[in-house]
Amino acid sequence: MMSLAMLDAKQMDIDKAYQDEDWLKVKIETLQVLNYAVVVFLNKFQDRISSIILDEEHFDFNEQYLMSSKHHEDLLQWMNRLAHLKTPMDDAEFGKLKIDFENWFYKIGGKNIKFEYRDHYLLTPKEAADMLNVSNVTVHKYLKNGLECVDTRSHRKIPKHAVLLWKDPVYCILMQKIYHENKMRNQSPEERLNDIWKELLDYQLKYGLTYGVDTLEKARKLAESEEMDISEYYQWEALIEEFEELKKKLKGN
Repeated sequence: MMSLAMLDAKQMDIDKAYQDEDWLKVKIETLQVLNYAVVVFLNKFQDRISSIILDEEHFDFNEQYLMSSKHHEDLLQWMNRLAHLKTPMDDAEFGKLKIDFENWFYKIGGKNIKFEYRDHYLLTPKEAADMLNVSNVTVHKYLKNGLECVDTRSHRKIPKHAVLLWKDPVYCILMQKIYHENKMRNQSPEERLNDIWKELLDYQLKYGLTYGVDTLEKARKLAESEEMDISEYYQWEALIEEFEELKKKLKGN
């Protein structure tokens, strides 16, 4: 895909753009890395992905983030990660790469990205429930809380990697973060706060807990004793964090 000489040249271009504090050049370099990533995904993982659709019309670059040292580091890391990608890759590792890329896409100012998967790579809710050893009802709760799901005409809607990573503490939370941030783009803060409160109430009723400063500590003990599914604990934790952030934002307004 990219020779070492080309990689070195591209990294020098990126470094120069930041040294010169050239906003336009940084934006161009970012777009080139973004496009390179899409090409790599489509070429390397065509057995899983049929297409990637970017909403370029509503792309709004986050200039503050793009000009930061963190994004400089991210650009270089993505170039290296993509250039040295080793395949074949198992479903869990592919999922981590995809979720990391999606998270970066939104950080730089993207508004919507859609991955379309091969039918054989998608699971039905029943198959996902069997893999997670939970009920169909529980899987549908997971879907409402951020388990990746795509809109298809069949019952096959859940990518295999999403199920494999749902009990991974880092990627479970990241998957939920992406889902809820996307949802917030189409909701007012008040609407989102109301939705979160309903979800928190469901958890409280299910486990007999009340919302307070020690709620998460009690939930953590339930998870440790296996009285609560660990993925539900991570979901609860993410919801409480988002709930508190939204409350502060609304009070500030």
